[in-house]
Amino acid sequence: MTGMLTERDQSVGADRAEHSHGGRRHRDRDATSLSSLPPPPRPRDHHQPGRRAQRCGARHKALIRNERGLTLVEILVAAFIIGIGLVGLMSVVPISSYGLHEGNSLTRATFLAEQKMEEIRNAVWLQSSGIDCVGLSAGNGNVAPTSTTCTRQNPTACASGGACPIAADEASVAGNTGYTRSVRIVDCATVAGGCGTVIDANFRRVTVTVTYQPLSGSGATPTGSTKPVVLTTNIGRR
Repeated sequence: MTGMLTERDQSVGADRAEHSHGGRRHRDRDATSLSSLPPPPRPRDHHQPGRRAQRCGARHKALIRNERGLTLVEILVAAFIIGIGLVGLMSVVPISSYGLHEGNSLTRATFLAEQKMEEIRNAVWLQSSGIDCVGLSAGNGNVAPTSTTCTRQNPTACASGGACPIAADEASVAGNTGYTRSVRIVDCATVAGGCGTVIDANFRRVTVTVTYQPLSGSGATPTGSTKPVVLTTNIGRR
């Protein structure tokens, strides 16, 4: 019995020694594993604003040192491209000027023609008293109208019994340099072909013509060149 206990005790002691050595090996292995792990991550820049500012400043300085500007060849190429654009723009300017000038001239000429037409419409031509401030172009021809039975003060002074110019030709309309204006009045009863479908001595055909100097597409005014604006209407005796 004593011998068996002694062997058991020896066996237990050997197991304890083995477990003791095994535990030590496990601890050594854990220490080795921990030493092989990567180091913990470094703190980010937003936790260290001073370091971030230093890095940004260094980057900006590097960019400034790398700015080399434009070479002569690049400047010449840019100037050439801009020159082509300007040449194209210059070719459009005369056309635009022509359009503006033509529109303004046509509008003013039409206004001057309508102004004179209203003046003729408002003139006195009465059947009862025989007053005639509308007048006629002599022989229904291409001359300014006159009347011998008109008495008025405006727009021109007339006295009945003498030949009065109702609407004299205007080589230059007052206040409108470059514009001319003329009026022709014919008798619808005696003019060839009448006034369209009207053939009656109580009607006259009034034609007002205003001319102006146009501007060519190149921006110049051709010498002696004019463009007309013509208004025509029939008026009747009251």
